[in-house]
Amino acid sequence: MKFKVLKDSALGECGVYLSGDNAFMLQPSSGATLLTSKSLMDQIFNHQNMSDVLPILSSRGFVLSGAEEELISKHFAPRFFMIDLTRACNNRCLYCFRRLSQSEYIESDRLEKILVKLIEYCKKYKIPQISIQAWGGEPLLAWGDICHIQDCLIEAGIKVRILVETNGVAVTSSMASEMYKRGILCSVSIDGPAFIHNQNRLLINSKGSHYAAVRGLKLLREAGYNNHVGVVCVVTKSSLPHLKEIIHYFSSELCLNQVKMNVVKETKGMRDRTLGLTSLNIRQYWEMMIDEIIEMNRNGISFGENTIIAMLHNLTTRRPVSFCHSRGCQSGYRMLSFGMDGGLYPCDLTDIEELKLGDIESSLDLLEIVGGQKNTHPFMTIQVPSVCRSCEWRFFCAGGCVSMRLLESKVSEPNSPDCIRNRIIYPKLIELILNEPHLISLMTNGVISITS
Repeated sequence: MKFKVLKDSALGECGVYLSGDNAFMLQPSSGATLLTSKSLMDQIFNHQNMSDVLPILSSRGFVLSGAEEELISKHFAPRFFMIDLTRACNNRCLYCFRRLSQSEYIESDRLEKILVKLIEYCKKYKIPQISIQAWGGEPLLAWGDICHIQDCLIEAGIKVRILVETNGVAVTSSMASEMYKRGILCSVSIDGPAFIHNQNRLLINSKGSHYAAVRGLKLLREAGYNNHVGVVCVVTKSSLPHLKEIIHYFSSELCLNQVKMNVVKETKGMRDRTLGLTSLNIRQYWEMMIDEIIEMNRNGISFGENTIIAMLHNLTTRRPVSFCHSRGCQSGYRMLSFGMDGGLYPCDLTDIEELKLGDIESSLDLLEIVGGQKNTHPFMTIQVPSVCRSCEWRFFCAGGCVSMRLLESKVSEPNSPDCIRNRIIYPKLIELILNEPHLISLMTNGVISITS
């Protein structure tokens, strides 16, 4: 695969990837892409038959010169909310950064005020449906509150998707059945086979939690979820050497065709900070991850990873399926988090006083609270780093995770792990699109298909 940058009077700067007779065009300023033939690409840049070509470019979102370049267009339209229900947890994971307390749950009157704010917001701005992720601690320890949230919003005439990420330990057969009946979307945290999982995901009694986590997954599947239960895996410095084993365990033992992988970066508050991955480790992780997934799919094993799938959407369907990886960080704009203290925060990583957007006690509605902070709050005023303006992936990334940039006091720099991932994964995916497009369908379980 060859790569070159072409500058055009109409399209501005475009990156072009070439392989044989195929060409993949990317306009960095708009994130627009086009899979085409080399001959049609030559037509475009030679301005031949433009009356035929322009509708194609327009349909793919290409911006012609004269339109003001804007890296990311952000509008305040939250549809996804996280509610921190408890600091209680039945695990003691070594990489956890949360301050846990077995007796600390959200006060009932605070939860009621949060629900009033949500209902008021939805009705005032005619929002038909929202998504809510229950947060903790272990959210299922606040199962009654989760049911109450759903019942209250439905009673108010609001469609709501409830999401839960659980360690699986608290799942019972009756709870799993009730979750399925309620249509709650569920993921279980499993870090791989027992010898890996049990290194870091410990029960309160310091014993490994793998058996309980897999048991919870099994109960959810038996309740009716079948293979529609997600799995979230955390990769640490100690588990990184076993990455291939982890992936194949999910595929062959747990019969998964998709998993969400998160890497541990050293974070203030972690119980064991030695588990965090260095920049070199993160590079190794993404190189191993994408190469192994490609090889598995070449061998007919359908398997994908959530972040990589979101990146594939960026390059193909242009659907913004991720708050983090599709249009730059969308926290505070498309997503908001309610803390146990009644505070309103941009995301679940920013529940500290100096990053609070407002409070449920405010007489303002949610949109007014957030909108009033757009010119003063550090999260809202952070700029795309100047170095990013020469990056071909800037539309999708816009400097990466804002929370990490703020928490690490590196506001003028992009988030390094995001840069590493983009530079490794996007070229590999484009090479697949050009040369082995049938693998894209396998990697996404048929969600994305590329036809010639």
